Amino acid sequence: MRRFRFRLQALLDTAKQRERNVQQELARAEADHRRVWKQLAATVRVREQWEERTRENQCGPLDLPLLQEQLSALEVLRRRVAERQEAAQLAGKTVEQRRARLIEAVRSRRSLERVRERMQEDHRAEGLAREIKISDDLATVRAATARIGGNHNNAIVESK
Repeated sequence: MRRFRFRLQALLDTAKQRERNVQQELARAEADHRRVWKQLAATVRVREQWEERTRENQCGPLDLPLLQEQLSALEVLRRRVAERQEAAQLAGKTVEQRRARLIEAVRSRRSLERVRERMQEDHRAEGLAREIKISDDLATVRAATARIGGNHNNAIVESK
C-alpha cells in the first residue's frame, strides 16, 4: 500500500503556527491585563491612604494650605484611578478579542485535522479494497485452475 500524503499539510502547518502565535498574543494580553489591574489596585490603595490622612488632618485645627495640598493630591489620584480603570477595561477587551481569535484559530486547525483524518481513513479503505480485490482475483485464478486440474502455482505465474 502506498504511503498517505495529505495535500493540505502546508495549510495545516500554517494553521498550527497561527494558533501558536495567537496563544502567545493572548498570553501577552493577559499579562498586560494583570499588570494594569495591579497598577490600578496600587493607585486605589494610595488614594485611600491619602483620603485617610486628609480625614485625620481635619480632626484637629485646620491647616488650610496643607488641606488644599492634600485635596489637590487626592484629585490627581482620583484622575489617575479613573485613567487606570479605563486602561484595565481596554486591556480586558483586548484579552477577549485575543481569546476569540484563539478560538477561531483552534477551530480552523481542528477542521483541517478532521479533513486529514477522513482522508487517511479513505486512503486506508482504498488500500484494503485493493488488497481484497487482489486476494479475490488470486482465489478466482486458483479455483479456476483447480477445476481444470492444473497446477495453481503455474497459473499464477502465467497470469502475470
